[in-house]
Amino acid sequence: MDKLTAMRAFVAIVEEGSLSAAAERLDRAAPTMVRSLATLEEHLGVRLLTRTTRRMSLTEEGRVFLDRCRKILADVEEAEQAVVSSETEPRGELRVTAPLLFGERHVAPAVTKFVQRFPRVRRYIM
Repeated sequence: MDKLTAMRAFVAIVEEGSLSAAAERLDRAAPTMVRSLATLEEHLGVRLLTRTTRRMSLTEEGRVFLDRCRKILADVEEAEQAVVSSETEPRGELRVTAPLLFGERHVAPAVTKFVQRFPRVRRYIM
């Protein structure tokens, strides 16, 4: 069992309010979501959701697990973004050509802010 995938499925089920809506959100088949939830509950040895034909509600264990899953998934997302953003940060030389007055009033302040935000960019204004 892929625990992160199971956690994402569980969170989606709770947030969407149904297995079919969660399946659509995650682009998975509804039976896959049912199996994922059942496998997760079996692995944990607790019921996370109380399900009837009309509604679904979290058990106390489900509430605790949901909070932890959201935190873990947010931490994973943050870790991924930290790596991705470091690889996609602009660097190199920025060349800008503009008429003098327009450049002084509009371009220079924007370029200054940009270079302050991305220190690996060198500016060259003509």
